[in-house]
Amino acid sequence: MNLDKLFFPDSILVLGVSDGQANLGKEVIKNLNRFGYGGRVYGLGRRDIEVEGRRVYQDIEQVPEVPDVAILLVPAAATVEALETVAAKGSGM
Repeated sequence: MNLDKLFFPDSILVLGVSDGQANLGKEVIKNLNRFGYGGRVYGLGRRDIEVEGRRVYQDIEQVPEVPDVAILLVPAAATVEALETVAAKGSGM
């Protein structure tokens, strides 16, 4: 199995992003920006907003591509639904 896309993704989807002060998804996007990640970053949350200059979508179907990696930052009870959402988009990771 080739793991290049896992370790060197061209695109990352962060699920569970909000503009709340202590939101972990927002912090992940902030750190990707701060450390110079050069790929495409998409957020997915409950509201269409912008975080750190990156669009946060409300619906995964609006995300313009299948992400190489998805980071799930949702409560445990929402994990299965989040995985199903990512799988429906076509991402395997």
